[in-house]
Order: sequence, then C-alpha cells, then structure tokens
Amino acid sequence: MLDFYTGVARRLNRWRWLLWLFAACSVVFFAYTLLYYEGERHEALTLGSLCTLLWMLCLLAMTQAFSGPLPRVEPNTAWLHRVKVRLRRAISHVLAVVSTMLFLSVLLFSLKAAGIAL
Repeated sequence: MLDFYTGVARRLNRWRWLLWLFAACSVVFFAYTLLYYEGERHEALTLGSLCTLLWMLCLLAMTQAFSGPLPRVEPNTAWLHRVKVRLRRAISHVLAVVSTMLFLSVLLFSLKAAGIAL
C-alpha cells in the first residue's frame, strides 16, 4: 500500500500547483455560490464546489505525506536506527490506512452530493 501511495504522490507532486489552483478556484466558487448566487441549482453548485475542494485537499495531503522516499532497513545498521526506521514505516502504514478511510468518506460525500445534484 505504501508503494502505491508513494508512486501516486510522486506523480502528483509535479502537478501540485494545479491542485492548489483548483482548490483556490473551488473556494472562490463556493464563496460566490454561498453569497451571491440565487438560482435554482444553488445547493448542487455549492456542494459540487465543496466536493472539489475536499478532493484537492485530500490529494495535496497525500502528495505532502507520501512524496518522499520510503525508509529502508539495511541489515548492517545499528539496532536503534533499525527500530527507528521500522517505527517510521509503521506510522506510514497507519497514515496510509487513515488516508484510505478519508478518501472513502470524501467519495461517499461526493456521491451524496451527486445524488442531490441530479
């Protein structure tokens, strides 16, 4: 799972500026629909921009957390260093599981928002 997240994060790392741009545009569009738009599809547009913002923030968090190299344990290193590397890998696994749950919750929110929009 860590290899998958690391590969995706490294690919998305060069597009971080675009993710930030989409996030900023969705914040501006959310504020516009919340404050000024009074059309018939107000809720759908507001939820759509909020879903876009959540997806961009999830992807940015993933690129920040997993874009670095994975720590590897070498057999000839000191005992304390091996424990530290294994602890970092365990924390990375927990972070990957939490990220997966976060992606699933945002996916559920997006599907509910799409149900309201349709």
